[in-house]
Amino acid sequence: MGEAPVRRRVPGSGGSRGGAAHLRCPGGGGEPGRALDDYIEAQVHGTVDLATDAEALVLDPSFDGTESGKRLVALADRCGIAVEWHGGFTLTADAVPVDFRGPVMRPLAARILRDHAPSGVLDAAVLGVAARSVVTTPDLWTEWGDQAETLQYVKQLWHCLVRYGTLANDRR
Repeated sequence: MGEAPVRRRVPGSGGSRGGAAHLRCPGGGGEPGRALDDYIEAQVHGTVDLATDAEALVLDPSFDGTESGKRLVALADRCGIAVEWHGGFTLTADAVPVDFRGPVMRPLAARILRDHAPSGVLDAAVLGVAARSVVTTPDLWTEWGDQAETLQYVKQLWHCLVRYGTLANDRR
């Protein structure tokens, strides 16, 4: 392979601010990296080439050292783009609010932590493992609805993580 990709922290990802400053939309609210409903969604009809269409691949620190993280870093290396790490967020089930994204969030967090996070802490990687489990072992998730509904709940739990989670320890 070529040279190792550049590894750097995203500006604005340290301290109490969290997240990447460039993720904030003009006129949007909230802290950088925590904007959930203040973003611009775009559809791309055509080829996206990371080597020419991206400057960096921004990763959550919970993927550092994992198989997924290694694959993403290798992808960035193949494309010749930088790897940046944002601050990341962690959240316990008790810290999941009952009035944000619905009342199912706290029990779902407890279930995911019980089955997929012996540390007792939610992060992006744990939610990824749970989402994979919803797809690969759907019979274990029927109490939450069908597969599409359960994956929607996991996504909404990620919203809770980003909105209410605490900044993870900086691993960089």
